[in-house]
Amino acid sequence: MRTNNKDLYSILGVSRDASFEEIKASYRRLAKELHPDVNKDDPDCAEKFKELTQAYEILSDPEKRSRYDRFGTDKDIADPFGGMSDIFETFFGDFFGVGQERSRRTVSFRGEDREIVVGITYFEAINGAPDKIIEYDRYEKCEKCEGKGSVSGRKTVCKVCHGTGQVTSSRRTFLGSVYQTYTCPECNGKGFVIEDPCPHCRGTGRVITKTKISISIPPFTEEKKIFKVRSGGNAGSFGEEYGDLYVQIKYINDERFIRDGYDLIYPVNISFPQAVLGTKIKYYTPDSEENLLEYEIPSGVQPYTEFRIKGRGLPRQGGRSRGDLIIRAIIKTPTEITDEERELYVKLAQIRGEFLEKDNIFKKIKKKIKK
Repeated sequence: MRTNNKDLYSILGVSRDASFEEIKASYRRLAKELHPDVNKDDPDCAEKFKELTQAYEILSDPEKRSRYDRFGTDKDIADPFGGMSDIFETFFGDFFGVGQERSRRTVSFRGEDREIVVGITYFEAINGAPDKIIEYDRYEKCEKCEGKGSVSGRKTVCKVCHGTGQVTSSRRTFLGSVYQTYTCPECNGKGFVIEDPCPHCRGTGRVITKTKISISIPPFTEEKKIFKVRSGGNAGSFGEEYGDLYVQIKYINDERFIRDGYDLIYPVNISFPQAVLGTKIKYYTPDSEENLLEYEIPSGVQPYTEFRIKGRGLPRQGGRSRGDLIIRAIIKTPTEITDEERELYVKLAQIRGEFLEKDNIFKKIKKKIKK
């Protein structure tokens, strides 16, 4: 792209420290004044409009503007041929039908798709949640203007692009004239201008609203699974259709369990006598939020011994199987005991012939006193 080494800031009538908004506003104003359709009697108008558009393309792009500011020229900042697609369209567009398609192209005002993360409990993951209520913010159609963006519903054809939503400029290369198309700066590609913008939505036809919807989560739903909710996204501008909503599932941690991949570890505290003699304990599973099941811990269990219950963990492989539930025995040593309990522990240690540090110290003290 070339502009005959003219200062691009001068072409747009702005200073070198002008902001993007200032550059955009100046381009809009000058584009109206210099558009070839408005100045049909001025033979130089097309060239001036082309220079204006080329200057705007460079100065509106931060990277191109930075290179221009450093090197002081627009040479090689952009493709001098406007891209290979422009060359093919210029010479072969009508033959392949590309040129006609380009002239009809318009900006889509369909609403944007939304993505949200929804937490579910282990119980919901196993049993499903047929009516899971989720709440999120999205653009809804403006009730004041019924999504039209205008109080009266009136809109006029853009005078700059004549309703196409695009502005086309041409330049000459050694291959001939090359045409380049830009989004119209006056209507931002809409092809029309709202005469009396709705004050509630500021002429967009949509407003941000907190929305509640119900979705059905099937049993055995894996984490990170994504559900698509049609028309659950943002409302389109000017009454266009809604985008879609994509819901990603995330498990809510349950403090009763320690998660290890698809397995769930259920820690159980047992006393020293229970570890020696064996005991029965109650435990939860993710299948039920209230009901407790019973498991028999054998005698002589060691600290952190684990007992695996197959297929009672979290869903995996698309819900075709499940991880395991692991009962982990935690032997708790008492920190405070009664005198009677102490006597029993001492007697047990004596029976087992185990070394007692405190008793040994007392014996040494007694021997020294006797001497």
